[in-house]
Amino acid sequence: MEKKNVVKLALAQYPISQHANFESWKTYVEKWIQDAAMSGCDLLVFPEYGSVELTSFASDSVKKDLRAQIQFLSEMNAKFIEVFRELSRQYNVFIVAPSIPFFVAEKNKTVNRCYIFSRSGEYDFQDKLFMTRFEDEDWGISSSEVIVGEFVQKVFETEIGNLAISICFDVEFSEPSFSAALAGADLVVAPSCTETLKGCNRVHIGARARALENQFYVAVSQTIGDAIWSIATDRNTGFSAVYSTPDLDFTDDGTVAKGVLNKPGWLQANIALNKTKEVREKGAVFNYQRRQALPSFGRIKYQMKVLR
Repeated sequence: MEKKNVVKLALAQYPISQHANFESWKTYVEKWIQDAAMSGCDLLVFPEYGSVELTSFASDSVKKDLRAQIQFLSEMNAKFIEVFRELSRQYNVFIVAPSIPFFVAEKNKTVNRCYIFSRSGEYDFQDKLFMTRFEDEDWGISSSEVIVGEFVQKVFETEIGNLAISICFDVEFSEPSFSAALAGADLVVAPSCTETLKGCNRVHIGARARALENQFYVAVSQTIGDAIWSIATDRNTGFSAVYSTPDLDFTDDGTVAKGVLNKPGWLQANIALNKTKEVREKGAVFNYQRRQALPSFGRIKYQMKVLR
């Protein structure tokens, strides 16, 4: 598959908003996508749990009950997918949709899932691998039912490069991103939802570490602002950023682009994917090569998925 060398990213600093109904939500999401597409962006990344705004037009009883919200979002999942399929085709962009928690009947478990859509509307997904205490404890799900995906890191082979999705807490662990690098990823995107500045910074520190270890790009998209009507995502602190390794002609601190804390909108940035190969072969240090030589203790399985 022929790939673009320079890819333009759009990373959402995304406020979780209230909507009167499904059509209002769809119009809101389309406006975001339209704005980024008109700026020539190739890949649009929404944050973790941005889908929770769908519960803003649920009944009061659902809004007050996290388990009921998961059931509500499970029922909305098919319509959610169809909206992003339609918009990815209409605006000719790749989209990483906001993650959505829902119950997967055939697996008898709840997952926190990010769907990725190609320009043709074809789609696949990555499930979150590591759960935070909020997901494990505050959502009231027993340990046998904890929101967890299969321990498989996918890498999506697309015309805009090979990319992986590392959802929020996952980017704070080295193994998912390293597995993605082994499978050929040039870019990891990290959709994230954090309440506090400490949580926000944990994600960004993890993203910078993964970029350094693997000598590739890591891009973060985060929720921002207050949504006090939501018991799941009432407080949000974040900003978007793109990181690389500080080597060769990258910046001295490895920051490619960085948004303003808690300011809504898209952070846009161009990345040159050929630089990944160059820095791994000619850089001042060989982090990725040295990491490959270590034992495979705890390594997560990976899968290559072609998305056209």
